[in-house]
Amino acid sequence: MSTTLTTSDLRNMQKEDLVREIRSHRMTLRKMRLGIRMKKEKDTAKYRSEKRTLARMLTILTTLQNRPKKTSTVLPKKASSSSISAPQS
Repeated sequence: MSTTLTTSDLRNMQKEDLVREIRSHRMTLRKMRLGIRMKKEKDTAKYRSEKRTLARMLTILTTLQNRPKKTSTVLPKKASSSSISAPQS
């Protein structure tokens, strides 16, 4: 069974490490689900908790994938309003 990771730990992980952790967590859930169906596992609350953790992992992975890449673009400075005068009529 995998160790309990906090949300901040998951957010600080590299994308590849997070994907590896998700795969491992899915395998754990499959084993738990099978154990519950075969009446070997009785702690269904733990199963629900693990499902929620997997959902958090997937949400964080999605946000990492959709986050725009950081680029070093320099935005032009806005002109100060005192140096621009209104046209005379």
